[in-house]
Amino acid sequence: MTAIAFAIPVEIERITAGLERFLRAEVIARHEKHLERLEDPRRRYGSDGRYTPEAVELIRQVRMASVAAYPRRPGLRPAVHVLPDLGTRRCRGKSLSLGRP
Repeated sequence: MTAIAFAIPVEIERITAGLERFLRAEVIARHEKHLERLEDPRRRYGSDGRYTPEAVELIRQVRMASVAAYPRRPGLRPAVHVLPDLGTRRCRGKSLSLGRP
């Protein structure tokens, strides 16, 4: 039994397990591989206060991995979170403006 007084539905357990697998494989693994760059603000941000191109590339890689991992179900769409000044990208054949005109 869980710490709460009722059983967690199987679908929720599957979603949670899938999210945990994704976080370990895509986010935590990248963070550990690039630990020095990501934990040092002087290497994560440029002199203008923006993310460095290397940091932006890591963010892009995680975002693209999340799009690839998203289960494609009719009628459901993933939430798209964007950062300014990343330009325009294509996702599932559609152009996404990500901060630049």
